[in-house]
Amino acid sequence: MNVKDMAVNAKLESEKVDVTLPGKDFSHGSLHIMTQTIREVEDISNLQVNSAYTTIPGKYITIVQNSIVKDAKDKFAGISIKDVASAIIQVRDIEIPEDKVLIDIVPDKFILEDGKPVEDPVGKFSSNFTLTAQIILAEKEYIKQLTSVFKKAVPKDCFSHFTIYSLHIRRRRTYP
Repeated sequence: MNVKDMAVNAKLESEKVDVTLPGKDFSHGSLHIMTQTIREVEDISNLQVNSAYTTIPGKYITIVQNSIVKDAKDKFAGISIKDVASAIIQVRDIEIPEDKVLIDIVPDKFILEDGKPVEDPVGKFSSNFTLTAQIILAEKEYIKQLTSVFKKAVPKDCFSHFTIYSLHIRRRRTYP
């Protein structure tokens, strides 16, 4: 055997791998910081976190005022929840720019046909009412980025569904 062969054999001997030993443990990364935070809050409080809310900076939001006049379906029975829900759906019928997305509708005021403002028109006897609402729009690209962050943070097995568009601004009564 020459010196070259001896060097190759020595190298092969030093690089032997015992295939019967367990493999090396490779780290697959870490949990998203939001997931870590939620788990930490759950551990500290001994409660399960089912919802997380975020604030969208004002520079990504546009608020559009809109109003409609809605006839009560049955003026003798009074204004129904269905009348109000239908009005909320109709008040959102605005032209939304391509780069924006609708994220919420906030009923601002209800005015009965006699001009009287009411907090809640349900059950009031009036043949029609006016709904003034704030239509909340956000920049589509920002919402896509925010959605991506939440989807990465929320384990798939924790929530059966997830949507960023369920931003709720609670005021008075919640309508469907």
